[in-house]
Amino acid sequence: MRTLILSTGLTLAISQNAISEPVDKNFPGPYVGAGFMFGQASKADGDSSAGAAFGLGLDVGYIIKRDTWNRIELGVELGTANLSFESDNTDFDVEAMPQVLFKAGYGYSLGDHVFGIFRAGVGMASGELEASVNGRTLSTDATAMIGMIGWDVVYPANERLDFVAGLNLRTYAVNPDSATGIDSESFQLNVPAIYGQVRYRL
Repeated sequence: MRTLILSTGLTLAISQNAISEPVDKNFPGPYVGAGFMFGQASKADGDSSAGAAFGLGLDVGYIIKRDTWNRIELGVELGTANLSFESDNTDFDVEAMPQVLFKAGYGYSLGDHVFGIFRAGVGMASGELEASVNGRTLSTDATAMIGMIGWDVVYPANERLDFVAGLNLRTYAVNPDSATGIDSESFQLNVPAIYGQVRYRL
């Protein structure tokens, strides 16, 4: 009888441990991906009307597995962005092409093999600033420093494919070159956006 009780207890303990121990889908290693962002752009000083912001990018990175539940992600995003806003009755378009963003993130399990990632990044872009008023369009070259913070959800569809979706806030400190008819003073754009990506683990 005592042997039966001990055997039953051991079986229950093993079963409970098997239930609590998840199937490990925290896959480490390099990856490549392609993604998009879509949101609104507005000047940080509030002296503007928000316009559309969208971008496309390629991502190369590496996942460092800490344990079954936690990970670190490092990556580089190479992409383009178009940011529009209106200020002083003038329509502005910032074409950031190309832009490079270095990103780092810390991830934790949300259950059911899904991971949440807090992510931050810094980078730079070069491109063009266009100003349109009364049917007249002026343009000048511009550079920008980029900052980013965000939170993503990563769903591993299988051992190779991930789907990523989240929210982020990007800031662009735009520095226009001097040009006749365009204010060359630097300004900051805030871009809250949704973000999506498909990536393939190598």
